[in-house]
Amino acid sequence: MSEINVSRGSVLWLARQKIVDNNGCHAAQEHRSASYNLRSGVYPLKVDMCEMSGGEVLKMTYRGPDTGGKKITVPKSALRLPGTLRIGTTG
Repeated sequence: MSEINVSRGSVLWLARQKIVDNNGCHAAQEHRSASYNLRSGVYPLKVDMCEMSGGEVLKMTYRGPDTGGKKITVPKSALRLPGTLRIGTTG
């Protein structure tokens, strides 16, 4: 399960599927996606968000077998910018 906490509005896509739609102008709030089963590997991730008055918040969390079922913040080490992952690597 993935969750996103963002001020104002956000939309999150994982593996080119919209999994969180928290769009609209509002105070920071957590919005949960449905449960997804993913195999180990690399997946494209895209987050669109808006901010109107500063103080922006964007926090992505998930839980799974690798976290013992506990919700944790997605670690920076799990994310890559486009074009920075070498083919044949696992992370």
